[in-house]
Amino acid sequence: MKQKFLIFVMVSIVMFMQNFVCAENVMRLEGSVTKNDEVPEDFYGVWLVSAQQVSCTNPDLYNSTSVEVWTLTKNNNIIILTNPFSGASAAINVEEVQGNTVKFSRVSQEFDEIGYESPTLTINGETFEGVDEMVIKRVNHRQVLSEDIIKYRIKGKKISNYGDMFR
Repeated sequence: MKQKFLIFVMVSIVMFMQNFVCAENVMRLEGSVTKNDEVPEDFYGVWLVSAQQVSCTNPDLYNSTSVEVWTLTKNNNIIILTNPFSGASAAINVEEVQGNTVKFSRVSQEFDEIGYESPTLTINGETFEGVDEMVIKRVNHRQVLSEDIIKYRIKGKKISNYGDMFR
């Protein structure tokens, strides 16, 4: 009898913890979805993006100007930034939305480099302006060997709307 009671108590605790953990995950997901839902529809599409370096801790290592293509899409509340020329693609984390201004971030890791990128864009119809701040860390066995901080002024011109890509 005592053994059955202990089994009952253990099963009850496990079931309670599963419900608690699941409820916690749903609440976190809901917060993320709400922020992504605030992003203006004009944000999505294909953009021709030009960047001009404003400041850099190691200017000889990074381009002072660049031109890229960004494709911003949304799939089930996940926003994805793709650069079709470099082949790079990453889910982005929307940090803040205020009207037509969107701040997002992404983290990338290749071999011994970890990159943190945080663009802030103000969208005005078919164009945007903003800044793109990057931190590049070179690591070896989890020890940071060097860190570069780069800030670009960016401008974008829309090439195609998000909806046009699927028509």
